[in-house]
Amino acid sequence: MYVCTNCEEIDDQRTGEDEEAGVVALDVIYQGQKGSYTLSVFVNRDQSLATGREVWSMPKKLGEIHLMGNGRKACVLAQRKGAEMRLDTLLGAPTFSKDPEPTRSIFYEIKAGMRASGGFQHNPVLVEFEVTQHVFTSQDGELDKTKLSLQGTDDDPLHTVPVKELTSAWASGYSMGTQVLREMELDTTVDYRPYIYGRFYDDWPRAAAKAKAMDSST
Repeated sequence: MYVCTNCEEIDDQRTGEDEEAGVVALDVIYQGQKGSYTLSVFVNRDQSLATGREVWSMPKKLGEIHLMGNGRKACVLAQRKGAEMRLDTLLGAPTFSKDPEPTRSIFYEIKAGMRASGGFQHNPVLVEFEVTQHVFTSQDGELDKTKLSLQGTDDDPLHTVPVKELTSAWASGYSMGTQVLREMELDTTVDYRPYIYGRFYDDWPRAAAKAKAMDSST
């Protein structure tokens, strides 16, 4: 889980004002490649919401984001409609780098454009992104002083994510670039609607289950 402030650019053009976001993601492996897969993203801007969904297929929803601290104590949280992701920690002394070495990581999103008459415009694809970061400032958090809280709702079931252990906490300032490495068509026999609708829009899993139960009872 992380909370951040960033600026989105497409083809070197800023999409608008800076975005603040809270993210919950899982570590995954696809075809031997380690990466991450996003479960929930709360953002504070309409434009970021639109570009994130339509271009990169990130499951963004509008919410409130707060980053608070005094250089030593830090509290970050993202919340919407009763759901909340929050991290509190005590930070150590900062380290600085004028010319940091780049670090690279991979993340995945499932993308499927929706047809106006229902269903998908194309078969779902798995998009593989590469992120390159240059970290200029960093502060490690004290794990024994770190607390993570995930409070969920039916629409945003963050509380169902099992948190077994905290292994790291930190704050950093960095530059980041993201590029698409490949787009892979997924198995057409698998129903990917829950991965699209359920992450992007309120009520879909609950409404679908309710409708199915009503149909079976008639």
